[in-house]
Amino acid sequence: MNLELVLILRGGGSKTELFSLDNEQIARKIAAYKYPVWTGIGHEIDTSILDHVANRYFKTPTAVAEELVARFVEMKRHLEEAEHRFRSSWTYRLDIEKKYLESSTTGLIRGARKLIDNKSVNLRERANFLSSMVFDRLTREKSKLAV
Repeated sequence: MNLELVLILRGGGSKTELFSLDNEQIARKIAAYKYPVWTGIGHEIDTSILDHVANRYFKTPTAVAEELVARFVEMKRHLEEAEHRFRSSWTYRLDIEKKYLESSTTGLIRGARKLIDNKSVNLRERANFLSSMVFDRLTREKSKLAV
């Protein structure tokens, strides 16, 4: 059983109708119970032994219901705030990571372009050097043949 809270509620009635709740055995069990017990028994003027041993007592069942609703509303508000903080922090973190990826992508593209440009210049210089050497060799060979 997944209990979190035990409620003992009884709407108003005559003293004799509420008398069964003034029971020592029940009171001892409530006092020793491992879960919290709330009571809301009778009217504003009624108090039972169970009220004295409960973790929390309320004057009426309606007061118990109001407290439960208030706690639910507060918990819902806390959860909504936590969700908002969670989403905000992850959105912020996601934005940072997107900017990092964009910057990295731009850097990689620029780096690759620069490397290609440098290699291209280097290859042109080598091609020009080889072309010059071939031209010089051909010129020398022509001169040897002409003699």
